[in-house]
Amino acid sequence: MYNPRTQKRPGDYNAVPVLGAWIVAFMFKFRQTKLTPKSQIMNIIPWTGCQLIAVLLGLPDYICCAGLGSSCTAATECANVANATCKTTCQCDTAFKTVNQACVLNGINDTCTDDPNRLSANHLTCDTANTQKCQCVQGYKPKAGACIPNAVNDTCKDAADCLSTNHLTCATTKCQCDTGYKPHAGVCIKNVIGKSCTDATVSTVCTLENSVCTSSVCACKPGFKNNADTCLKIIGGHCTGSVACPGDTHSVCKNTLCECAEHFGEKDNVCTATLDSKQCTPPKGTECGANAECDEKTNTCRCSSGFKMSVDTCVAESGGISTKSVYGVFDPFVTDMTFRTFMDMMDRLRCFLLCFILRDNFYSCVP
Repeated sequence: MYNPRTQKRPGDYNAVPVLGAWIVAFMFKFRQTKLTPKSQIMNIIPWTGCQLIAVLLGLPDYICCAGLGSSCTAATECANVANATCKTTCQCDTAFKTVNQACVLNGINDTCTDDPNRLSANHLTCDTANTQKCQCVQGYKPKAGACIPNAVNDTCKDAADCLSTNHLTCATTKCQCDTGYKPHAGVCIKNVIGKSCTDATVSTVCTLENSVCTSSVCACKPGFKNNADTCLKIIGGHCTGSVACPGDTHSVCKNTLCECAEHFGEKDNVCTATLDSKQCTPPKGTECGANAECDEKTNTCRCSSGFKMSVDTCVAESGGISTKSVYGVFDPFVTDMTFRTFMDMMDRLRCFLLCFILRDNFYSCVP
């Protein structure tokens, strides 16, 4: 006779193995599931069941912590979400907001309550007195959702609007570079003029055009002046007034342009005393130098015949050429001085051609 306690009918099954298989399948499915957000785990598995399965699967037990919006009784239950706390339900802490089931720091114009320690990390402050919104702290401005330091020419009310750490100061309602610094790409960099230098570092430190290392400090070359860390040529530059231009005591300002004063001429960018201003002792006038002599009437130097004055020296006058080459015949390319103009060269060539065609006396051919 059939005994239901000890015998099974065809088609009967044991519930325990089936339930065990279902649990194993569920565990396998669970393990293949992405474990975020954590609140979803709580919706699938009860609290104690979650912990049990976590142990069985070798998973950390913190995956069983509640996610944002889940009920809680202690902050530790919300520990699985960074910067979350328990307020009956898991919620983001002050100075944070919910973004995709995560707590991120508030940004510009987000509603806030004062939490200076956290907001200061992003250079933010909570305007609790007026808007209850996050705003950039003094010295910073909003850009692309972030707070960045004020730069050169940004509007300012006082010194705190221009960060001293960036070498800025507030001048006439605009952030300007401190003395000794200049603007470059919106920031202030140290001036080149005035930097310490040596002969070994001059090429990498004194990088301004027309600057040199003088007395271990970068300075403008003679004949140039410093203007906002730029070496500008003095002679020929703009000026005001009628006195000597700053940087060259032997210059004068005429018609807003700087030029050398009387008895001075420009040489190597500097106004230099001309030859005719030099006192001498006749008749030899050894003080005057080569190709010069002493004028007995004025006791000043002058150029000898066939030469003309070039600031403080004498050079051969244009047109004077040698009459013979090394071969004893006329050679138009042997000359006492360089050709000064294109027309001068053409005159010499014309003279040579005429002499050659007419077979005239080569020795008398002088343009």
